[in-house]
Amino acid sequence: MERKPTHEAQIAIYAIRAFVSSDFEVSISDAHVPREGVRTVMDVAVPIPLGVDKKCAWLLFIDLSPLAEWAHSCLYFFIDDKGAVSRPRKESYPPTQKEGLRLTQLPGPYDPEAI
Repeated sequence: MERKPTHEAQIAIYAIRAFVSSDFEVSISDAHVPREGVRTVMDVAVPIPLGVDKKCAWLLFIDLSPLAEWAHSCLYFFIDDKGAVSRPRKESYPPTQKEGLRLTQLPGPYDPEAI
């Protein structure tokens, strides 16, 4: 079931988005991620770090080279419904969407209707 992030989570999401170049693609998960976190397409575990509530965490994924075809820098942030934000985790691959994880690309400027 698709949900929208809480107001607190939306504020955190767009606070991060405001500092990210428009050359990068920023996406949010369409639902809370599993409590164990997510996996990259190369099957590397990306767990939800301490300080973020694992019961209600969203993935904010930033592709730093969206035109690159394969391994390249990207960032994973986890944000919970209370607005707690993890430190970015740098990886080389996007998350796998095999386990039902779906991402929606966010526009550049603040748009509360986008998420």
